[in-house]
Amino acid sequence: MITGLHLAFPAFAFHLHLLQIGISVDVQFRPAVVFSPYEPRPALSGPRGGPTG
Repeated sequence: MITGLHLAFPAFAFHLHLLQIGISVDVQFRPAVVFSPYEPRPALSGPRGGPTG
């Protein structure tokens, strides 16, 4: 029982560590993923009579 907890806890802590890395990476790269589809739209809609032109 003690050895089972001793082996399970590092794996659980490592899983939380990977989850924390995933959250930090998601926070860093999510704005680029979210806003990149919207950036070309004013440029594409500008020449054809969009808001910018």
